[in-house]
Amino acid sequence: MLWPRPVSVLLTQRLVCSLLAAPIILDLVLLAELTTRIKMKKDGQTEAQPFHPVAVLLSYLTKAPLVPPGTPVVNALAKQRSMLENVMRACIGLQPENNMQMEFKV
Repeated sequence: MLWPRPVSVLLTQRLVCSLLAAPIILDLVLLAELTTRIKMKKDGQTEAQPFHPVAVLLSYLTKAPLVPPGTPVVNALAKQRSMLENVMRACIGLQPENNMQMEFKV
């Protein structure tokens, strides 16, 4: 008999951290791809414009938010989540609740 004891898998700390980060990275990629599809226009504009290349919406899944020049930085997790939820609500035609800051997305 070659294996007298049961085979076990040893997880190192590095592997556990990678396994925990994988869903966040997948969400980050999906959200980044979704923001490339969203376009909006302000009153009086004829063409819809995409979001600014620096996607403030991705700050919900990262530690330090990166924002375009002139945009207020929102570090509070609850406000970041609310902003993300309200943009998704706007995509399906619902009224925003708060913290949407749409004027800074183009």
